[in-house]
Formats: sequence, C-alpha cells, structure tokens
Amino acid sequence: MRVWRRYSLGGVVCALCLTVFSQHALAQSLGELQQRFMNAAQQRGPQGLLGALDQSLRERPNLAADPGSAANVASAAAAAAGTLSGARSPVYRAIIIHIEAAAPAQSRSAVGIAIANAVTAQAALATPPARPTQGQDIAQPLAAVEGRLPPSSVRSQSGSARSGASSLGIEMGSFVLYPDILVAGYWDDNIFATNIVEEEDWVTVIAPSLDLRSQWERHEFRMKLDADLARYGENESENSDDYRVSAEGRFDISGQSNFYAGGLYSRDHEERSSPDAVVGFEPTIYTDSRAYAGIAHGIGKIGLRFGGSIKRLNFDDTPSFLGTIDNDDRDRDESTLGARVSYEYRPDLTVYAQGLADLRNYDDSVDAFGFDRDSKGYRAGGGFEYKLPGRLSAEGFIGYMRQSYDDPSFNSPGTLAFSGSVAWAVNEKTNVYAWVDRSLEETTLFASPAYRFTGAGVSVDHYLRGDLVVSARASWENSDFYASPRSDDDYDMGVSLKYFINRQYFIATDYRFQHRDSSITVVDYDRNQMFVRFGAQF
Repeated sequence: MRVWRRYSLGGVVCALCLTVFSQHALAQSLGELQQRFMNAAQQRGPQGLLGALDQSLRERPNLAADPGSAANVASAAAAAAGTLSGARSPVYRAIIIHIEAAAPAQSRSAVGIAIANAVTAQAALATPPARPTQGQDIAQPLAAVEGRLPPSSVRSQSGSARSGASSLGIEMGSFVLYPDILVAGYWDDNIFATNIVEEEDWVTVIAPSLDLRSQWERHEFRMKLDADLARYGENESENSDDYRVSAEGRFDISGQSNFYAGGLYSRDHEERSSPDAVVGFEPTIYTDSRAYAGIAHGIGKIGLRFGGSIKRLNFDDTPSFLGTIDNDDRDRDESTLGARVSYEYRPDLTVYAQGLADLRNYDDSVDAFGFDRDSKGYRAGGGFEYKLPGRLSAEGFIGYMRQSYDDPSFNSPGTLAFSGSVAWAVNEKTNVYAWVDRSLEETTLFASPAYRFTGAGVSVDHYLRGDLVVSARASWENSDFYASPRSDDDYDMGVSLKYFINRQYFIATDYRFQHRDSSITVVDYDRNQMFVRFGAQF
C-alpha cells in the first residue's frame, strides 16, 4: 500500500511537472511566433506579415489544427497587424482567410469562430475605446466625426453584429463590402425615463448596416450606412427611424505626410432621458451634418497635425399638450480649428501637445427665453499614447478649457479638462476596457449656458469558451449645469451573454439598468431593460 501511494504521488508530481513544462513551452513558442510576426510586419509591411504567417503554418500544421492553438496564432498575427500604419482591415481579413484555409476540414467551423474572436479582440486593443466626448479631439477619422453621436439602444449593448475586423465581407474589385444586421426585441419598464408616470413596453428593433472599405496599400477610403428602426408595441408615438451615412478618406502624399477628410449626415431622435429633451407627444427629431479635413506630417520622430471641422444641428418642432414646441432656437453651427505637435519618445510611447478653438453660432439671435447663446472657446493641454502590441493600449490627456458667451448674463465657464482610455488583454480569454472623461457640453436648459460633464466607465469581456462570451459593463456620468441648481448623476450597468453559432451569426441576451440621481428630484428615474438579439455579418 505504501509503495502504491509512493508511486501514485510520484505520478501526480510528474504529471504536474509535465503540465507546467508544456505550458511554459507553449508560452515561449507563442512569444517567439509573435516576435517573428512583429519583425516581418516592421521590415516588410503587410505582405511580410502574411508571408511569415503562411510559412509558420506550413512548418507547423498543428498551429491551425484546433480552435485553441489557431486562436493563439491569430492573436499573435493580429497584434502585429495592429502596429501597421494605414488601413488594417484588409490585413485582419487576410489573417482569418489564411488560418482558416490551413485548418482541417472537420474543425474548420470551430476554428473560424475562434480566430474571428481573437482577431476582433486584438483589433479592439489596437485602438483604445471611444469616449463620450472624443469628437473634441484633433483625431484621425472616424473618432472625430462619430464621437458624441447617440448610440442605438441595441448596438450600444455590445457593438455591431461583429467588428469588420473579423468578417470576410464581399469583394468588390479593390473594395470589400461588410454588411451586417441586428434584429432585437427588448422589454423596457420605463420608456419615458421618468419617476412620475412609468410606462413599460416591448420594443422591436431592426438595425442593418453596410460598411464599404478600400483594400489599397496606399491611401484609404471608407463609406458607411446604417439605420435603427424601432417599433413599440403599445406606444407607437415612440417609434423611430434613425439613420446615418458617413464617408472618409486619407490621401498619402508621401510616407510621412497625408491629407484626410470626411463627413457625416444623420437623422436621429433625442432620447427621453436627455436633459435638453422637451416634453412632447413624441421624441424630438433632429439632423446632424458634419464635415472635417486636416493634414498630418512627420519629421523624424516629430509629428504635426492641423485640422478643422464644422457641425450643423437642426431640430424639428415637437407637438405637445401646449401646442407645437418651436425648436428653431436650438438650431446652430459649431466650428473647430486646432493643431497638435507630437514626439515619439519611444516606439511604444508618444507624447503630444495640442490646442483647439471653437465657435458656436445659433440661428436665432436669442432663444425663447431671451438668452444669446452664441459663444467662442478653447481647449489646450497635453497627453500621451502608449501601445504594447497584443497586450495594452492607452491614451491620456490633461489640460484646460473655457467657453465665453455673448450674453452678459452668462458667466464664462472654465474647467480642468482631462480624458483617458485603456484597452488591456488580461489573458487570452479576458479583455478589459476603461475610460474617463471631462468636458464642457452645450445645453439649452433654461438660464444655463453649459454643463460640466465628468464620467468614467469600465467593461469586461470574458470568453467562457471559443464560441461563448460573457460581458459586464458599468459607467458613471455627472452633468453639473452652470448657473443652475441642477446636477445629475447617471449610473448605467449591464451584463450580456453572447453565443456565436458560427463566424457569421450570433444570438445574445442582455440586461441593462439605468439610474439617475439628480438635485432636481423630479427628473430622477430608474430603468430596466431586457434584450434578446440576433446578429449576422457577412
């Protein structure tokens, strides 16, 4: 008996040693593979990276034999693709095609799901998550154009059906078209976001999208069209048909210089929870038209960027108990002009200083209450961008901003401005995203010129297995209105479970809770939403 126990214990110890050794060997092998891909990408660009990937798959066919090992290879290759300048979507697409083609037929479907998720995760790491006021940055598109647009109730739960990074799309000459669609139903126990008369309803949403992207080695063009069509079961006045179309392009003058420009047009409805929302029979409809252009130039490790943008907001009148609410006094133009100087301190760290001036002009000389809301302001400061390929990307900014209003009854609010975001791959199964933000935002609330926005949020994605991911998120936002006793604290949290049927289709269920705690108690509210979603991307 003692001999048996001795050998039994020895066998367990040997098994543990072998497991630890094999895990160490695997980690070392993956590390070497990622370094190989990194070197190829830096030395020979996209073609070099894909050549190194093909060579590795030929030398070691087992790399694509099962979902786990294939996902590790895809993650390593996508991490290297994230270091490339220019359009990355063609490279992400090619990585999926090459690895999936090398997989055995019997496991190709499972491998396809695993590598698609791995590439999606790495693509998210290449660019930190968007912040609510990212549109105030002197940034490359689309962040500068689409920042601060209200997200769809469905898409905001977990993004689009799937990132274009992980879909193959439809080839159209030198372009690829990425179509996707989301179909969802959700129950909302407080559709008007109020604590006075809470009304529940069931909502059906169809959200199609078309995303056209160039596949050129130089230059870049992208055009996107999407819509959110919502239908309420009982409260038909809340039905909405929102859509937006955007286009952007980059012309590479040389390896160090490029010109970029873009635009967007959207038709949206104002959320019932918005502090500027009027109490009408239906949500207020408005259009948002934007255009921007800029030029970027590099001199060694120094980068220079100069750009400007213009935005046009136009609000429709809203029917109400008191008759038609005239929203013409909310129509306005917002223009910005700015410059940034950056320095590449290390290959993984860039620091910068930037300044931005803005001008806000309303169509009406005074609003319905006699206030002149025209203003001019500035935002200046410095920040950093840090990237550890395959593991972490982060950015931060701190500075000062101020807005001066033409109306003498309005003070000129100024505040410390800061922002930051992080995308972190904790391990091969878990990604964490976080952001923090502070800005001055326009409002048409009575007697208030603006509000100071401060917010922070975090979300976590964890893959229980290759085709099943659980996500959790939470955020806090404070809106402190100048020249007003109103200050709102908004809390938003949710969890979701998503199952990938294959690389093209998924089903998901989500829960979302919203809570507002305001100094004006009449605008406090709690809100629960339960979602069931089906998504497809081709």
